[in-house]
Amino acid sequence: MPPETVAFHRSLYRADAVEAAAQAYSPLLTCEIVPHPHEIAIRVSPREPASELDPELVDAFGNHVLFESIRRERSEPP
Repeated sequence: MPPETVAFHRSLYRADAVEAAAQAYSPLLTCEIVPHPHEIAIRVSPREPASELDPELVDAFGNHVLFESIRRERSEPP
């Protein structure tokens, strides 16, 4: 199955949050981060080559990126 690309716009999502989510999901997904000027794209594919990519897992990954972005923004001083 070909990888799915998910894009996170830099105005809302932090690059370090995308990297943290990719590391957290590494037992379940193969993640390749592709930085662009206005977004951070990530190609996700199942860890097992013959497996199907679960759309709910991709959604959960996106939620984790959002959570990490919010948590990291709140923890930094203004």
